Parts: sequence; structure tokens; C-alpha cells
Amino acid sequence: MVSLPALPSPTSSSYTSSSTASSSPPPTGAPSKRGRNRVSAEHTLTRVRENQRRHRARRKDYIATLEQKLADTEAQLADARAEIVLLRQEREREQEQSRVRNDSVIQADISGEMMALERLVDALPTPVAGETFPTHNDLPETLLDEPSLSLSLPPKTLEIVAPTAPPCCEDTPPAASPECSSCHTRPAPLPSESTTLCAQAYVLIAQQNFRGIDAGTIRLWLYQGYRRARREGEGCRVENGALFRLLDYISGV
Repeated sequence: MVSLPALPSPTSSSYTSSSTASSSPPPTGAPSKRGRNRVSAEHTLTRVRENQRRHRARRKDYIATLEQKLADTEAQLADARAEIVLLRQEREREQEQSRVRNDSVIQADISGEMMALERLVDALPTPVAGETFPTHNDLPETLLDEPSLSLSLPPKTLEIVAPTAPPCCEDTPPAASPECSSCHTRPAPLPSESTTLCAQAYVLIAQQNFRGIDAGTIRLWLYQGYRRARREGEGCRVENGALFRLLDYISGV
């Protein structure tokens, strides 16, 4: 009996082909899975480093900008402080100049008044020898009754001779009227004016006349301040501003 050679079965042929195909090496140009993983990690690391570098650069630029703004602000502050100092010095200088001008004006006014007074005194005729302020033994009770009289008298008694004319008059007023003829033509005191009876003013002048100013000069000084009586039967008056200026001068203060 003749033996036939064994034929391969379809199943065994397919298995052999699959084994051969699976054991064959991959094509040369195709990247492996391990290579793809390595390239991806390196790329990620490079990208992270680049992002960090950019972040540091932006941070550095931001800090530089802040430092520049701070420097500009400090420069502006220094300029403002310097301007404040200059303005303060200028204001103090103007105040000092204004004070000097005011002092000069006041001094000039005082000097002008004194020179005018000296010219008036020089122009007056020589007083009669022996002309003095007459006096009275006792002060009149009405001396301190005038509310506008702001000067107080010392408690001592003044020696005066009576009767006599007040300082505003060159003549002795008639007994029927306490108002002299000089003040009779002067305006009446205003409601807002502060005045003193001429008789009371004369007592103060007699007490304070340490310079020994004569009666004619005193009448000339007070002339603009003379006021006629407020009502009939009352004495004539003198404005307190003129009276006090005279008292300041004749007392030597």
C-alpha cells in the first residue's frame, strides 16, 4: 500500500503566516512608542521653561515700571516741597515789607502832626506874662457824672481859682449862661459822639499840663472838637478824641 504525503490544513497555514508576520521587525521609518513618549516629555519641559522665562521677564518689566513711577513721584514731591518753601518765604517777605511800610506811614503821620503842631505853636503870639490856668479849691460834684469821660481823676484835691472861663473861651461867660461865646457857634454834638463838658475837660488839662502849654495853644488844639451845649442851661462841650490827644501831648507821655 502506497503512503500519500500529508497535505497541510488551511488552519495550520494561516497560523504559520500570522506567526511569521508578527515576528517580522517593523519598518525602518516608523517611530516606536517609546520614542514618541520621550519627544513629548522634552517638548513639554521646553515649553514650561519658556513660559517661566517669559513670566520672569514680564515680572522684571513690571517692577522696573513701578520703580520709574516711584522715582517720578518722588521728584514731583521734592518740587512741590521746594515750591512751598519759596511761597512761604515770599509771603513772609511781603508781610515784613508791609509791616515796614505801615510803620513808616505811622511814623510819618506822627512826625507830620508834630511838625504841624510846632508850626502852629510858633505862629501863636507870645502869651501874656503871668497867664496861668486859674484854679478852684474843690472839684465840682458833676466832674465824674459824665458817662463819656473815660479818664479818672486822682483822689487828691486840685487847687483852682473860681470863677473862670473854660479852656475853650477867651472870655468869661455871663452868669446867666454856662456856655461861652466861642462854643455857641460850634455844631451840636452828634448822638454817636463822645464828649466832655468843657469845665470838666479844663480840670483834667490843668492837672495833666506838665509841659506848661499856654491857654492859647490849648484853645487852638481843641478848636475842631468844640461843641455847643446839648440843651439850654448846660455847658459847652469838647469831643473826647481831641481832648485825649491833647492830654497825651501835654502830659509828656
